[in-house]
Amino acid sequence: MRKTCQHRDEFIRLACPPYANYPDELNCHYISISFKNGSLTRERIRNTCAEGSWEIFNQLLESTPRGNFGNMGLYYDSQEIIPFLSGDYRYNKAGDKVTKFSSLEVEVRALVEGQFVAKRAHAEDIGFEMGKNTKILATGGGSNNKAILQVLSDVFNAPVYVQNAANSAMLGAAYQAKHGLLRNSETLTDIRLSLPEPKLLCQPYKDASDIYTPMVEKYRNIIDSLVNN
Repeated sequence: MRKTCQHRDEFIRLACPPYANYPDELNCHYISISFKNGSLTRERIRNTCAEGSWEIFNQLLESTPRGNFGNMGLYYDSQEIIPFLSGDYRYNKAGDKVTKFSSLEVEVRALVEGQFVAKRAHAEDIGFEMGKNTKILATGGGSNNKAILQVLSDVFNAPVYVQNAANSAMLGAAYQAKHGLLRNSETLTDIRLSLPEPKLLCQPYKDASDIYTPMVEKYRNIIDSLVNN
């Protein structure tokens, strides 16, 4: 029997204090939260709602207002790590579970907003506080999609930055190798100083907090109901 590899599709890494430059600086540490259902789940909804096209997906996403008329969707292709759920769950403005949404546009935004609302909720649940100095550095393949990152910016009410190289894991490995070669003459912090500054890509809209803070609470209530019933 072929065994299926249990993968982590996405994760968020929280720097404490927020957005500290390097993990080896004094009084700085990282906390990571891993999720299985990220980019691969977005690809699934892209295929079913947008003919497999990211361009159409983005058009659908941007054609709906922030907050998605109160609709929220949670999509778990694989057994999620946190929360421990699988399957698709759709909720209307009243908080009632529905079998389908009224349009493809609503479905697409429900997916993207639901993913980022969940990440914010779980980050806050372990004590991370979003403030005026909070910044987000988006990496990986999804960091090339500005429409998706605008939702990320709005949900967290924080600016989103990107690097020139989307494949940050590969870049990080290269810098680790460089550190191994030069470890007797340069610290890892010294080597990282040669990295280019991240580029600002998205800023949250002024009403972002008013829209998404209640959605975070709605998400918590939904998860509490699903997990405990």
